[in-house]
Amino acid sequence: SSPPSPQRAKAVREVTPEIIEEPQCITVLCELPGVEPRDLQWKWQGENLELNAESRLAQYHGTIEMPPGVQANTPEIIGNNGVLELRFHRGKE
Repeated sequence: SSPPSPQRAKAVREVTPEIIEEPQCITVLCELPGVEPRDLQWKWQGENLELNAESRLAQYHGTIEMPPGVQANTPEIIGNNGVLELRFHRGKE
């Protein structure tokens, strides 16, 4: 069998988020060109949030150390021109 075509291999890019802390919620902003909110996979790993996504051109992966007080719940996810915004509610401290 022939080796996979290099044109099909997608680069794996690290997610480098911006975290915005507000009194009621934590917002995680990620630049993920070509990724729609429905394409984002996420899961909690203890206090960390693990993100995976794939677009036509690239794969994205990242583990984000979340600030204290974030509820490990389902975020509200909004997408706008390649930027995904995940909003998590803060727990009572």
